[in-house]
This record gives sequence, structure tokens and C-alpha cells, in this order.
Amino acid sequence: MLNFLLRSLKYPRLEGFNADDPAHFQAAVVWLENTKVRQYPIDGRAALQSPDPAAWQAALTKYLADLECPLLPEAGNHRAVLQWLASHAVGLEYQDTAQQLTAAAQQAEEEVGPPEEWTEAQLPPLPDVTTDAVRAALAQLQQLLHVEAGKAVGSSSAAAAEATPDGLQKAHAMLETCVLPALAELAKQRQPGSGGAAQQPAAAQGQPGAAAAAASQHAAVAAMLSQYPLGFSTGEAGADLGATILRMLYIKDLRALQTLVDSAIVQVQEYTANPRTDASLGKVGY
Repeated sequence: MLNFLLRSLKYPRLEGFNADDPAHFQAAVVWLENTKVRQYPIDGRAALQSPDPAAWQAALTKYLADLECPLLPEAGNHRAVLQWLASHAVGLEYQDTAQQLTAAAQQAEEEVGPPEEWTEAQLPPLPDVTTDAVRAALAQLQQLLHVEAGKAVGSSSAAAAEATPDGLQKAHAMLETCVLPALAELAKQRQPGSGGAAQQPAAAQGQPGAAAAAASQHAAVAAMLSQYPLGFSTGEAGADLGATILRMLYIKDLRALQTLVDSAIVQVQEYTANPRTDASLGKVGY
């Protein structure tokens, strides 16, 4: 994910980049601040470029605090910090170009019609699916949709996952039945004068008490989620709310994994940290 974010931001030193390398880490932070984040004025960024490790660490700690980053700049946390900064930079980039992107999408839809009405000749050309880059992207899509991927055959990376035909069919079914309909319904509700917006007041008129309770509950949930640090902003409250929920679910999965790891460690320690003593044999343990 970190390399994907840096590539989308057009980071110029991505080849051979290692987030765990202190020099690479500092160079990436400085580049993000100078070109994307711009939290400080130009004359206030000198401390981030300091060659002195102590001064650099102090400047980084203050920088993350000023950005309200929930992560600490510890040595083993560099990748997570950099991913947060890159996500924050992507959010800022989107805010800067949100109107242009929306206008371009609307203009394209007016010229060629909505995508569901495109003919086969209007579809963009398919990429070469035999390349490692495309296979890795398809495998990443399967992973995001929780579809199992097999091992790549003939890939340059022996451990790379491959987008198998069966996996792609499952991913297509997931997109067609769950993801795309939900996005279409969300877009329909956001359109001014849409039926979805008109149906809500009608339901509220029929059941004012239930509608008021639902609205109050929704506002309470939104207020609670707004206190959770997302790390970036899309400029739209609904999209930020959905991203916050996804991040909370991701952290929940991480906590469940940590619980399993802790349980395994405890089981191993039962055998290694409490050896039995047999005095007749004159030794400790078996």
C-alpha cells in the first residue's frame, strides 16, 4: 500500500525505496512536505532536513504532532508513519483537484454516456494480462475483495500471488452483486432531485417519531466517528465516514490477529518458561 500511495503521488525515488532505511525515510518525509503537504512555510522546513539525528527526530516529532498524526515516530514505526503521511497527502491532492475531477467525469459522461451504456468499441483497451504488473494488480483486487489468490506461475517473484480465473470470477461476482450496486445507490442518493432524496421526507411524514429517532442516531454515530483520526480527507463527509468505518474494521482485524499471536506465544511459553525438575536425574527439564 505504501508503494502504491507513493507511486500515485509520483514520488521520484521509488526505485529501490526502503521505508526502514533512515535516509530513505527522511528523504520521503521531506519530499512529501515540500511538494504535497506544505504544513510549514518554506523557511520553516529546514529542521526536517537536518543531518543531525537528534535534531531530525525532534523536528519529526513536532511535525507529526502539528499534523495531528496518531502515530509515534519510533524506529520500528517508520513505514506506518510514512503511509499515514502519504494517505494525508493523497487527501490534500484530492481536495485541490476535486472540482476539476468532478467536472471532467461529468463532461465525459455527457459526451459518451454512462459506462453501463458503452458499446464494446467504446471500452478502453484491455492491458496485457501476462505482465507481472497487471497480475499483481489483479491479485491485489482479489485481496481487497477477500477472494483467495493462488501462487504465480512463471512470475519474476516466486512468492507473488496470481489472479486465477476462478478468483477473478469470484471478484467479478462480488463487484457486480455488492460493490457496484452500493456505489450506484450512493450516487443516486447524492443527485439533487433524485427519488431517494424525495422518499426520505415522505417516510418521515408517515412516521415522524421513527424518522426523528433514526436521524438522531445517525447524527450521533457520525459525531462519534468524526472523533476517530482518519489520516486524510476526501472533501466529502459521506466518503470520509465510509473510509473511517473501513479503517476501524481493518484495525479490528489487526487486533484479532494480535490476540491469536499472543495466544500462540502463551502456549509456547507453557513449555519453555516453566521447566520441570527431576532431582533424581540431576537435571532441569526433559
